[in-house]
Amino acid sequence: ALAGRPVLPCAARTRRALVLRSWDRMVVPLPFGRGVVVAGPPLAVGRDDPLAGLPAVEAALTAACDRADAWAAGVEEATAKGAAAAAA
Repeated sequence: ALAGRPVLPCAARTRRALVLRSWDRMVVPLPFGRGVVVAGPPLAVGRDDPLAGLPAVEAALTAACDRADAWAAGVEEATAKGAAAAAA
């Protein structure tokens, strides 16, 4: 925010991963797993009061994580295939 650049909410997820039992539950991707990287629209945060933009950034990051989780679980992939089949 202080740099005057927009915040780009993004998240990554893989179908095959090892979750470590550490304080941050670090995820180690396993070989031959499919992954997805999701990015939301850039968010402009004012330089005058960056804390005012924090709820919007938090909501955008949560939405990006939820969307990446859905893609990794195959939920959005199945929904997109179903929508494409219905349109044809």
